[in-house]
Amino acid sequence: MVINDDKPVLRRIEDIFYTYGAPWSGKSALNVNIRVPLGAIIFLKQAKENHIRCLANKEAVRMLFCLSQRPGSDRDKIIRLLTLIDALLQKIPVYQMDCNISFDAVKTVYNEIYQTRIETGSER
Repeated sequence: MVINDDKPVLRRIEDIFYTYGAPWSGKSALNVNIRVPLGAIIFLKQAKENHIRCLANKEAVRMLFCLSQRPGSDRDKIIRLLTLIDALLQKIPVYQMDCNISFDAVKTVYNEIYQTRIETGSER
């Protein structure tokens, strides 16, 4: 199921991060009005071959900050956003996925995320 095909809404409730389907979606108009626990964030990039890698925190902060709804130039709100991103990165892995539109791309993501959980014994 696709919750939102472009930019879902993320929210932290009692130290658990959730993703929500937003009423605004991308080109395919795929969105569902539900909430589910967030397991990972994957940034997609079109490519001929499928490859996924876990981002270092520095890369992840940059990408998350650039794609977040930013609070203008209010210093306190920017600090709150960066604090929230820091909390997110302590619990949620962030990946860069270079991929094509094949089913093999889906298998690549599945294998990376679930194989990592099995190897580390982590729910993260």
